[in-house]
Amino acid sequence: MRRQIRSELLKARSGWLLPALLLTAIMLDALSMLGTSSVVHDDIAAGRTTLAAGSHDVVRLGFANLLFAALFGVLMVTGEYRTGTISRSLLLTRSRRDVLAAKATVSLLGGLVFGLAGAATGLLTGWIAMGARGDDLVLDRETWLICLGLVLVSTLSAPWGTFLGWVIRQQVPAVIITLIWTLVVESALNAWVPDFARFLPGGAQASIYRDTATDVLAMPWGVALFCGWLAVAGVAAERLLHRRDVT
Repeated sequence: MRRQIRSELLKARSGWLLPALLLTAIMLDALSMLGTSSVVHDDIAAGRTTLAAGSHDVVRLGFANLLFAALFGVLMVTGEYRTGTISRSLLLTRSRRDVLAAKATVSLLGGLVFGLAGAATGLLTGWIAMGARGDDLVLDRETWLICLGLVLVSTLSAPWGTFLGWVIRQQVPAVIITLIWTLVVESALNAWVPDFARFLPGGAQASIYRDTATDVLAMPWGVALFCGWLAVAGVAAERLLHRRDVT
């Protein structure tokens, strides 16, 4: 198992996947935070929000990294199916479970990188962008809880992506399904049936990064719920990996 984890770490470090996704995530985070800081400044001046609430809104935008973390997990698995190297990976290990566990473990570390990047980008961009408009970024207890949530949600979203990759296997459909489910389906369900949607994976993720735009669970319950979804996805991935042909 240790050898398999080292192998997966080498793959993650040596390829283009992690740095490309990470750079894209940071750039998009910064752009969205710059735009939001301008809106927050106007809202503060008009008395529609407070400096603390505006600061929280800017920092919270780092939640977008959860999508990139999930895509990182998806591509870790489906990339090997696309190139055909998955057969070799499975043949050189004791069991298919070791490969599944190793990829999930390494993706967890990758997700941590995305989470830290999201929180750091939120704090740095918020400090610069709000300060340029004469507003001080508020670093209170809620700000740090949001940062903790950003790290947690991205960390957990990466193995979620690997399990989806094992289930779907084909790279393009897996990426498309992940994007559509995250950006379209769950958003629509949250608008139509919010009491149901908050128990879905996206609702659990929103509660982890302490979203205020929707009615979400308390943060600890959100972590527990998303871990439950991870367990379900992991079991499904393992069973399908053992039952299906790898080619």
